[in-house]
Amino acid sequence: MLIDTHCHIALMIGKDNEILFSDHDMQAIAEMLDTMIKNGVGTCITIGTTTLSSQAALCIAKNFQAVYAAVGIHPNDIADSWRKDIVELDKLIIENKDSGKLVAIGECGLDYHYQPFDKEAQKELFCAHIELAIKHQLPLIVHSRDAIQDTIDVIDRYKSDDRYKKEDLRGVMHCFSENAEYAKEVVDRGFVLGIGGAVTYPKNEYLRDVVRAVGIDAIVLETDAPYLAPQGYRGKPNTPAYIPIIAQEIARVLQMDVAAVAAITTKTVERIFGIVLE
Repeated sequence: MLIDTHCHIALMIGKDNEILFSDHDMQAIAEMLDTMIKNGVGTCITIGTTTLSSQAALCIAKNFQAVYAAVGIHPNDIADSWRKDIVELDKLIIENKDSGKLVAIGECGLDYHYQPFDKEAQKELFCAHIELAIKHQLPLIVHSRDAIQDTIDVIDRYKSDDRYKKEDLRGVMHCFSENAEYAKEVVDRGFVLGIGGAVTYPKNEYLRDVVRAVGIDAIVLETDAPYLAPQGYRGKPNTPAYIPIIAQEIARVLQMDVAAVAAITTKTVERIFGIVLE
């Protein structure tokens, strides 16, 4: 089985910040998932980036067997009310943690790419997500753009805190785009790397070097759909059905069978997210 560990289903149908879905919306999602499954991708995790889109992600996951959800606030979506938003996320987690559908906290982290941004506020928000993850014993899905050292430093703050076990903090460094040295640092801290369509771009040899450096045991597959479609579909909306293209490229880079890539990355997903997949 292949798994897409990071997509935004509600955004794919233009309803990312809505929590009520029409029959037409549900049909569109069903058709997308049917195509995904026909392409050999049995499961996906749809990701929240705001309190509303987190509720949307959970709604979709509860309505479709092949979907799980993560809840969080993206650093680019930080608002003055973020402390209240964290309280709302905590309530959402408590209400849904026994559903079997809520598997992670995120997308959260740091993003210093677009001006203006408030580094300290982003760090505080990231810390709040980490504390939610530890409290509820859930993995993190971490976004880090132009901020990798600060991201590692924040993680280290918790890894070195005697109040927590090191294994309490785990997860995925989503859409990894740093060099092999940073990749090893991330893996050393108990995280795996989310590798998506960017690994198929001809200019991104550095990312293929990352794959070689950490090996298949430290990788999970993702699309970030509808963003970052793989080579051959660039400029078009991405979809979880394209995960096989990413798997094939990783298999080529590591000189493995695609079936082995699928089997090993599935086991990693089961370990990180605590779910059992058939």
